[in-house]
Amino acid sequence: MRGIIDANDTDALEEVAAKYSIAIPQNIAEMLSVDAIARQFIPSKDELITHERELSDPIGDDAHSPLKGLVHRYKNRVLIKLVEVCGVYCRFCFRRENVGDNKGQALKTDELEQIYEYLRNHKEVEEVILTGGDPLVVSTRRLKEVAENIAKISHIRFFRIHTRTVIANPEVINDELIAALKASQKSVKMVIHTNHATEIDDAVKQALNKLISNQIQLFSQSVLLRGVNDKPEVLADLFNTLLLNNINPYYLHHPDLAKGTGHFYLNLEDGAKIYNETAKLISGLALPKYVIDIPGGFGKIPVNSGQVVKTDGGFILIDNNGRRHNYPIL
Repeated sequence: MRGIIDANDTDALEEVAAKYSIAIPQNIAEMLSVDAIARQFIPSKDELITHERELSDPIGDDAHSPLKGLVHRYKNRVLIKLVEVCGVYCRFCFRRENVGDNKGQALKTDELEQIYEYLRNHKEVEEVILTGGDPLVVSTRRLKEVAENIAKISHIRFFRIHTRTVIANPEVINDELIAALKASQKSVKMVIHTNHATEIDDAVKQALNKLISNQIQLFSQSVLLRGVNDKPEVLADLFNTLLLNNINPYYLHHPDLAKGTGHFYLNLEDGAKIYNETAKLISGLALPKYVIDIPGGFGKIPVNSGQVVKTDGGFILIDNNGRRHNYPIL
């Protein structure tokens, strides 16, 4: 790490490392000469700056967690936070207060059994989403165990994995891992977090091809980040690159109000302009939905819609139940 940061910032960055985990695997390290990649993964002393508006749990996971590791925010689907570590730590992560080295462990067998029992009793749930942390950092054996237990629950139709591993550690994507996921006997989907076209290098393309050849449907989620991808031509390049590699662009997230991430924020109005300009540059097939998670756990809404209303003092976000929430001008 000392070889890729300013020596003058060492003391401040040691303070950052004590608070927020740092990990940069080889595949990411080889991309760090690109500023947009370095900004995402190299720690910054700006992370020590927090604002009153920032939250430890910006999208309100805790308010919708009936069991440890389970989030049931939407009626027909649940998140299982299988593990609380990642192979790489994004500096803008919305779960950075709870995810990282020494911040948590993988769910234990008895905790998973409680989740399976919950799912058996909630027949309205038709999709299980593995998240974390990054679910693909756990052992293939544990992934297969989870998938086999999901296979036993007949009303679940879809098995989805949210991951950064395909970008950070593409060598992990092998036949054994794919077989473990397909042991769910469900329709398997994978949502890959990627924010810049540079991230889709040759090693990543090989991993993607292996997934696609095994009938795992791929989607993307990205975050609109100041200094990373906040230009229409950069986003257009990303989304076209995804489409060319058989990944369906799915979500572009407005950055969440996580502690110590203010240097990545954009104003909602600016974000909407960037998105609208991007839409002019690409096919509709390549354009994801631009969404914001309403702070406090009230769900996500499209930014370019009547659910986001500009006011003199900021914005009003209208959730899908018609409730109104104040949101600041950043």
